[in-house]
Amino acid sequence: MTRLLFGIFLGIAFLTTTALDMPTHSVASTKTSANTRRALRATEVNTRPFLCDGQNHELETGLRDARLRKIVVWFGAYGWTNADIVFSLERIDANKNLQSIAKAGWDHYAEPTGVAGQVLTYDFAPDWIAIERDESLNLYYQCNPMNDDSKNKKAHLIVFLYSLP
Repeated sequence: MTRLLFGIFLGIAFLTTTALDMPTHSVASTKTSANTRRALRATEVNTRPFLCDGQNHELETGLRDARLRKIVVWFGAYGWTNADIVFSLERIDANKNLQSIAKAGWDHYAEPTGVAGQVLTYDFAPDWIAIERDESLNLYYQCNPMNDDSKNKKAHLIVFLYSLP
């Protein structure tokens, strides 16, 4: 079921990015890829499944010295997980100051869910957000369970960062 939902997500991500001639991704994609016609890069940031235990998580995206054009976020929840899944994408400058780039949450309470609300797109084109060499772009995320039975409840985020070098 997860692969089916992920396949649907990839199809939607492709449809939302064809206007910019961005590359598509396979499930095995974990690195940055480039489109030679327009020199766009696509960086996949995958949290892998994590427990819905209310703990804060942080992941450095590796994106530096780039102009961020578009962000596509996929929210996932596993096996009857009732929870609030939240994320924040923050730019951190050389002085450790934070600037919020994107922030959202997904309330997952129903099974099965459709793709609506599960995929979120931030499109800055024709403008961009500059990420300098001495800056980093970090993903902060957490899953807050609806009840105390969080033992087997898991969430998953995949974030695609489309940028110009």
